[in-house]
Amino acid sequence: MKLSQLALLLLSFLFTSQVFGAKSKIILCGNDAFEPYTFKDEKTQKEIYGPQVDFLKRIANDLGYELVVNYYPFKRMLIELEQGDLDCAFTLFRNDEREAFANFTDVPIHVSKLSIFTHKDKSFKFRGLEDLFGKRIAIVRGFSTTKQFDEAKQAKKIKVKEFTGPEQIFSMLNSKRIDGTIMNSTVAKNYIKKNKLLNIIELPISLANRGAYIAFSKKGHYPFLASPFTGFLYKYLLTGKIGTIYRKAGLLK
Repeated sequence: MKLSQLALLLLSFLFTSQVFGAKSKIILCGNDAFEPYTFKDEKTQKEIYGPQVDFLKRIANDLGYELVVNYYPFKRMLIELEQGDLDCAFTLFRNDEREAFANFTDVPIHVSKLSIFTHKDKSFKFRGLEDLFGKRIAIVRGFSTTKQFDEAKQAKKIKVKEFTGPEQIFSMLNSKRIDGTIMNSTVAKNYIKKNKLLNIIELPISLANRGAYIAFSKKGHYPFLASPFTGFLYKYLLTGKIGTIYRKAGLLK
């Protein structure tokens, strides 16, 4: 074998080992506001588990990595991702600000139905964003909904209140101290049912449906993993692996 061929073979081996070789750890974070997709371990108050973690760990394993998922409040998670202290984070909506510091997969982990929830005594008709103008609307701190909502928030057309998680938001809503909240429909209804908040209702027309993704920090150790994760997410969707995991968790019929 020629020396040049041997060098090429060695380079190929080194690259393959980097991507598919011995298991490396990825710190992947979620937050406790996204039950029933992810849950915080009550004993450790740190580890995250749940159906989304299950298939992301399988994908990481297929690529030759070990996935470690820890709990972070949503806003702090974004800061750590931007700084590169976290290698990746989920589930995130794509926007220009986040894409400046993170590489997103092209395939979402789930599609999020963004619904408006309110107290039944303060119910109002919602047909479009303008119906929220002048209202006190709560969101999770650091959470992004739609570009149009974010612009209305910036222009102070909507009185947006930010809180750490759904506990504070639904407490405010139940006591009629805010007019409504925008949240993933599945997450909100799970919280309402779990806490028996019979006075909280979902308005019939949603704000939007948006794909939610896993994103890899450009300053982290593995910014290149967005592309191979995309490939495996697509494969898992086509083969029904993700659907099977979601159905077992009661997230799909």
